[in-house]
Order: sequence, then C-alpha cells, then structure tokens
Amino acid sequence: MLGVGGVPGVLFGGTNVGVQLIAYLRSFDLSHGLFVGVVGLVFLGLNGIRVTVAGLFGLYPSGIVLFASVVAALPAVFGVTVGKRLRTMASERS
Repeated sequence: MLGVGGVPGVLFGGTNVGVQLIAYLRSFDLSHGLFVGVVGLVFLGLNGIRVTVAGLFGLYPSGIVLFASVVAALPAVFGVTVGKRLRTMASERS
C-alpha cells in the first residue's frame, strides 16, 4: 500500500507538478469556469489512472481494497458534478 499511495504522493509533492500545471493552464487565459473544470478533470483523471494501473499490476492486497479505492473516488466525481452546476448558478463575483 505504501507503493500505491506513497510513491505517487512523494513524486507529486516533490516535483510540485500541481503548481506547474496550474501555471501552465493559467497561461491560456481560460475563463474561470473552464479553468476550474479542466483542473478538476485532470486531477480526477490522474487519480483514476493511478487506481486502475495499481489494480492491473496487482498492487492492492485484495479486491476489497481495490473496490474501496474506487468507492473512495466517488466523492470527487460528485464534487466535480456539483461544482459544475454551482458555477452556472453563481455569479463570477460570488
């Protein structure tokens, strides 16, 4: 389990790729709504890929742990969906 969560965490935190990604996306002068959507989908996608690859390589100790990892990602999917709806209802200022 250290490999599944620890290694990507160290790589992600050590390289500050999140900060670089945000700066890169900001350089495109995207609207706020599009910017937030792209960032949300990129991070959600990266986590989905990580869980899938770890599952394919058998890095989870059991199918139950793999299932729990997939279920744990559902709040992120829910958050992206709710955020998308809230952005359409809220003004830019709020």
